[in-house]
This record gives sequence, structure tokens and C-alpha cells, in this order.
Amino acid sequence: MRYWYIKDLDPPVSFEENSIENGGPMSLYPGGLWTGENEIWALKVGAIEKTKEEAQNLIDTALEGVVWGEYADISEIGQPVVIILP
Repeated sequence: MRYWYIKDLDPPVSFEENSIENGGPMSLYPGGLWTGENEIWALKVGAIEKTKEEAQNLIDTALEGVVWGEYADISEIGQPVVIILP
């Protein structure tokens, strides 16, 4: 798994650019982090490759203070949101 950071990407992604034929798909996480093997697309949009540790730190920082809301499982409401990268 490769991890890519993109500060600002607007629009986030097009189906054509993120297609399997182009090396995709890529998955978006909080903090401008993308995962996947689509190096062609990542380089085209100016993504910076990160280590897994760097990528996890980006997500942790982006989710700091975020808690589960009303659509979460009742036992999760008010609990911190935590995402662990694959």
C-alpha cells in the first residue's frame, strides 16, 4: 500500500483519472491523504508520497477532537473517531 498527501485537490478526483485502467482506484482519508497504487494519477496531481507513519499522523491530526455523532452506533456516540490505515 502506498500513501500520498495532497494539500488541495479541486475537484477531488474524476472517475476517469481514478480508474483501474489508470492504476487506480485510490481511497481518500481525512487530512488530504490518499492510499493506493495509482502512481500515474498521484504524480499528475502533485501528490507527495508519505511513509505509513507519516500518513497515520496526518489522519490523527485531522481527526483531533472529532467525535461520532447521531448516525453512529449508540455505543460510539460521543467517542473519538479513530481511523487506522491498512
